[in-house]
Parts: sequence; structure tokens; C-alpha cells
Amino acid sequence: MKRYSILFSPHAIKDIESACTYYEQQQRNLSKRFARQVEKTLQSIKTNPLYYGVRYDSIRCARVDKFPFLIHYTIEEESKAVMVLAVYSTHQEPLWDN
Repeated sequence: MKRYSILFSPHAIKDIESACTYYEQQQRNLSKRFARQVEKTLQSIKTNPLYYGVRYDSIRCARVDKFPFLIHYTIEEESKAVMVLAVYSTHQEPLWDN
């Protein structure tokens, strides 16, 4: 089985950085635990991006274990790539959910 490559939108990178900053302010090393869980979820997406359900049009969401976050992504089958659009807290409304 071919693994998919992972690409990040600038928005997704900002989301991850903001969450890490927030978690580090809450507790020492909590940002590292968050980052590890995001990486673990991304590895799962790389292996089987179709596993996670479609939530908005063609946007799929994968839950980050132990943290209230969803990784929002689309799949580009031709190039075998996953585009991570956002990494939102489940308490936020996604930009495309209007």
C-alpha cells in the first residue's frame, strides 16, 4: 500500500503553532504531547486517508487523540497527497461551515 504525502496549508501550520503555544502556557511539555498526538494522527492519515469520514463537501476530519482537535484535510488521489487545511479545536467553527 502506497503511503500518501502530507502537505500543509499556511493556515494549518498557524493552527498547530497556536495550539502548541497555548498548551505550553498551560503546562510545561504539554505542547510536546500535543505535537506527538498530531504526528501520530498524521501517520494514520498517510497510511489510510479514506478511513476518516467526510464532514464538509470533500473535507475529511481526523480526531487527535487526547486533545479536542480535528485535522481537516482533502485527498488528492492523482498525486497521492493529503492537503491539511486546518487543525481546529472542536470548540471552533471551521471557516467553511457557514
